[in-house]
Amino acid sequence: MVVLRPYQSNAVDATFKAWDAGHHDCLVYSPTGTGKTVMFIEIIRMVVGTAKRVMVIVDREELVSQTVQRIVQTLNIYPCIEQADQYAVINSNGRSPVVVATIQSLRTQYQSGEYRYERFDPRTFQCILLDEAHLTITSTYFQVIKHFKQNPDLVLAGFTATPKRADGRSLAQMYPHCSFEYRMLDAINDGYLVPVRGKVITVSSVSLKGLKVSSKSKDYTDKQIGELMEQEKTLFETVGALLKETVGKQTIVFTPRVNHAKLMAAAINQERPDTARVIYGAMNKERRKRIINDFKEGRIQYLCNCAVLTTGFDAPNIEVVANCRPTKSWSLFTQIVGRGTRPLPGVVDGDKTRDERIAAIAASSKPHLTVLSFVGREGSMNLVGPEDVLAGEMEPPEVVERAKEILDQLDQDDDATDIMEAIEQAREQIETEQDQEAAIASVRIDGVEYEIQGTDWFDKNANFTKVLKSQTQLPEQYTVPFLEAAGYPSHEITRWDQERRERASKYLQQREATGMCTLKQSNLIKRLYPNMSQADRKGLTKREAASLIGRGFENKKKKKVSA
Repeated sequence: MVVLRPYQSNAVDATFKAWDAGHHDCLVYSPTGTGKTVMFIEIIRMVVGTAKRVMVIVDREELVSQTVQRIVQTLNIYPCIEQADQYAVINSNGRSPVVVATIQSLRTQYQSGEYRYERFDPRTFQCILLDEAHLTITSTYFQVIKHFKQNPDLVLAGFTATPKRADGRSLAQMYPHCSFEYRMLDAINDGYLVPVRGKVITVSSVSLKGLKVSSKSKDYTDKQIGELMEQEKTLFETVGALLKETVGKQTIVFTPRVNHAKLMAAAINQERPDTARVIYGAMNKERRKRIINDFKEGRIQYLCNCAVLTTGFDAPNIEVVANCRPTKSWSLFTQIVGRGTRPLPGVVDGDKTRDERIAAIAASSKPHLTVLSFVGREGSMNLVGPEDVLAGEMEPPEVVERAKEILDQLDQDDDATDIMEAIEQAREQIETEQDQEAAIASVRIDGVEYEIQGTDWFDKNANFTKVLKSQTQLPEQYTVPFLEAAGYPSHEITRWDQERRERASKYLQQREATGMCTLKQSNLIKRLYPNMSQADRKGLTKREAASLIGRGFENKKKKKVSA
């Protein structure tokens, strides 16, 4: 029996509670690498324990065998399969309590005009579970689900890592209630996924000006981007940067179309023979399986693909994700980033605490994932990047845009930037500006008005800056996340005893009370002004630091323009 992680247990419990409360159609949102399969197998275990039948619907043939294997290993239940020439038993004699089916097979229409899904009596099913729920908002799925909904007691749950579709269509059309939500940033902060670092690489020969966005997908078309990225100069400019940034690192490359993937692999192999392979949908399945296995085993370094590996692909050894398909789609980029956020096998397994998991990831040979975003010479401001994926809907748009500015203006020769640090720095900059504006607006000639608000440390959305200003005595269990949010490296904090952590927390609050710059401001100034001494950096006020950072970014921008 598999022991569920806390968030997995919470997801299962929340879904059953939602069903019991009358919300029969639920969405479970959890990022790639957090074990959605484990969640729905636990749901299967609990449902079939009541002598009721479950159907699992997947969108690809490969997922059928994976799902069946996991159910057999975990529950010792052998599901019926509804796929191609395999037909599930529908009568009560010898049938399995679980059916795993592809949506394509269910939608097959016989010569008689009857659809294959009509073989099943809706009354025999209590629960339907749908994988990759963001793909199910189509007439194909609606038609199938409508058939099973003839059973008024049927409950349904869709699982997805990308709750936002590129075309803007709401998943609430099929899943009006979200029973559980666990963001990528939550999973990283809890030590279940590796941190994400990002680097924007400008391809000078590419211009996105004049490209029209599809009214259906709200994104550039694959044809448009493919024609741009496949030009000879662009191809070798892209590959040159890719090879420089990925020395010795297992890398997965995403392209807009198959021809581009083939060209990328050929160009890589020209420089580094026999290190790259390409896979695509029409490829022989056995050959594709061999290539993927070679990549997982480290026999090849680069795996180039077009839309094949965005879902259902598990290779924890991925160290770099290279997106060579500039996009406006949050959903697409989330799937791309999610391919590489899994930690190495065994690193976070077992009965480890949050701090122990984070320390184990930091000490492993894969301490973070690097995301390379290849963009045109206009920059990345109108494109989706890893900062959008990590911030999600938790951050206001102005914070995400400021984070993009911070990332865009750092030198391309710098190490890849920690996306979470950029988001935090953006938030601090904006809050400092807002505080200064509010201070001017709230001045009263006849006195000073102020208000003290308590901070709920049990609120996961508690604002770090407001907590810092509150001068609150931190409960012991919150000193580590507080210091991490401030900018101290996790691997250092975990080696400190509690007394040192408390001293560091008090030191930060004292600096805040006297208007001195934050640790993250000091760290950023160190990068912008490497010749400035530590004493001079620490002696800056918050306002002086903000001004220096602004001038530093402006100078970098001028250097780029002049270059």
